[in-house]
Amino acid sequence: MPQANTHARPQSFIPKASPKTLAANALMLGALTLVPMPAMAFDLAGAQVSMFIILGLGSLGLLNLGLQLLFYFAGIYSRPTFVTVHVITALIAPLIALLFTVLNWQGFASGSLNLSIVLIATALALLPLNLRHSAKPITESSAHLLSFGGLLFFIMALFIAPIALFAMPAAALALRLARTTQQRLMALVILVPAAGVFLIWLGQMISPLLA
Repeated sequence: MPQANTHARPQSFIPKASPKTLAANALMLGALTLVPMPAMAFDLAGAQVSMFIILGLGSLGLLNLGLQLLFYFAGIYSRPTFVTVHVITALIAPLIALLFTVLNWQGFASGSLNLSIVLIATALALLPLNLRHSAKPITESSAHLLSFGGLLFFIMALFIAPIALFAMPAAALALRLARTTQQRLMALVILVPAAGVFLIWLGQMISPLLA
């Protein structure tokens, strides 16, 4: 009687998600931050903390999701070092929100809501760790794609100045990957005004503290 092969590799029961599936799930999670929450019995202070985290962290998560998709299709995630840097940078906001939630704990209802938003933002921040396994290569059109994405962020920054923080890395990477004078010029036309808008806004925020 033939013996069973005892050295067969065990099959993995963890499904492999495609980049499109991961992006769709991230979009669904991010959209949850925009869904109106039912009325709960927590005080005004707890409601203010929750609204601050929902609007602030939720908006940052959705904007970072757009930046992640831009970097993925531009081939930036083919460089593991950049994936690590982007993930660590994106985790700063959820960590601050977590600390803010703990220090301003106003009860189970508002606290659990805040922690849910923090978990969603953390999941979005970790998305590049999954996308790197199917990262697209950097091509000649990567600089154009990054410049176009940076331009979209810059247009939004004209209405909400802090969004320029997302336009700057896209334009800076476009400048780094540029292979022609036209690509370099296009990246600079976006990078310099975006940096100016962000610095002006940052100065306006800091000046009252120094007065």
